[in-house]
Formats: sequence, C-alpha cells, structure tokens
Amino acid sequence: MESFKWMVKRVSNHLVFLSGVILCFTMCISVADVVMRNLGKPIMGVYEFVSIFGGLLAGFALPHSFFQKAHVRVDMVVEKLPPSVQTAFEKITRVLVLLFIFIAIYFLFKMAWNLASTNTVSATLKVPMYPVAFGIMAGCLVACLVLVYELFSSRKGINNE
Repeated sequence: MESFKWMVKRVSNHLVFLSGVILCFTMCISVADVVMRNLGKPIMGVYEFVSIFGGLLAGFALPHSFFQKAHVRVDMVVEKLPPSVQTAFEKITRVLVLLFIFIAIYFLFKMAWNLASTNTVSATLKVPMYPVAFGIMAGCLVACLVLVYELFSSRKGINNE
C-alpha cells in the first residue's frame, strides 16, 4: 500500500507542479495583455488561453488538494456522532465522491473523443480542444487513485491523516 501511495503522491506532485507553471504563465499573459491593451495593441487569444489553462489548472490541482485535504468539508453534525459512525460516514462519503468523479471521467472522455473526432478547435487561435478535456480527465483519474488509497488506508475516525 505504501508503494501505491508513493506512486500516486509522485504523480500528484508532478501535476500540481504543472498547474503552478500554468498559473504563472496565465498570470504573465494576462498582465501582458492588459499592458498591451492600454497601448492599443491587445494580444489576440488571451481569453482562450486563460479559459483553457484554467480548466487544466483545476484538473491538475485536484489530486493534490485531495491529498492535502484542502477541500471544503462541513462536519458540524458528523463530529457529534460516535467515532465508528464518523468512520462509516467518511467512507460512504469517499465512495460517493469516487462515483461522482468516475461519472465525470466518463463524460470527459466522451467529450474529448467527440472533440477529437470532429476536429474542434478554439475560435481565435485554432487550438485543438480535445487535449484540454483529456488533461482534465487525467487529473480526475489521479484524484480517483488518491480517493481509493484513502478509502483503503483509513482505519481511524473522521479526522485521520
């Protein structure tokens, strides 16, 4: 189980590094567009870049946020329950999130396949859109692996690390 955790954490760290690079590039191109727009020469396609990179950034950062437990959790009611019920509730919640992400992966795959088969490109820059959907899907796949690890490794109560 530890080698599985190591592999998933390593892939997750690579994805979060990529999302950081994407975020820096997005900020730089946005600032450059604002400056150039004030000089009367806007950069064409910045809106498309920001949209594409925003989707990739969210997909790539998702597994890391699961590892860090940085997602929002409201547990005012659950914390008042006995530890065994808390553990059961946590496992049920993880299974439901896993199912939700599997559904998202399925539809992202269908979307990416459709975008690839129809050669869909962005309006201004003519960038193919299917790699974006496949990229977000890859982030969701790694997030599923994180959830599977947490599901089978947790033996404590709701606040286990």
